[in-house]
Amino acid sequence: MNRVLSILAALTLIWVTIPVVADGPNDSGLRPKDGDYNITIAGFIHSSGDSSGSTVAGDKVNLLAGVVSNATGETGKLAATGLQLNGTYFRGTGSVLSQSATFNGRLDFPDSEKERAIKGVRLVCTVKTADGKYARIVGYIPALAAIKDRIDTEERDRNRDKPPHKD
Repeated sequence: MNRVLSILAALTLIWVTIPVVADGPNDSGLRPKDGDYNITIAGFIHSSGDSSGSTVAGDKVNLLAGVVSNATGETGKLAATGLQLNGTYFRGTGSVLSQSATFNGRLDFPDSEKERAIKGVRLVCTVKTADGKYARIVGYIPALAAIKDRIDTEERDRNRDKPPHKD
């Protein structure tokens, strides 16, 4: 009887913990591309510090920020919503300081557990207004920037047991 109860308890424990483990943020070692991004803008405009609302969700990129013109000091908004993500690239139209603009960018994120070159998630984008002025956008997910994961700890111990190089 005790054996049956032990097996039943073990099966119940497994049944309860599997969904929790499967939903963890870093189970696969990958960092998700979806989330809220902090963005910085430079070029003919610069960020005014308000970049709330810049998100990636599924196959859509939304870029929203307060900006200031470097030439005139004019303040306004940068807005591009619903930019279609195709693989790792996105493009579309929006506005900067009430002018129409084109947005061409990409998301860099690990595509497999063995990816070692990209540990975080990065958004980069070039903005061109109708009158030929350019700006660059760089963004990241702040919640993921400070996370140490399995890849970070493996890197620290790499080559530890390797003998010194002889000339």
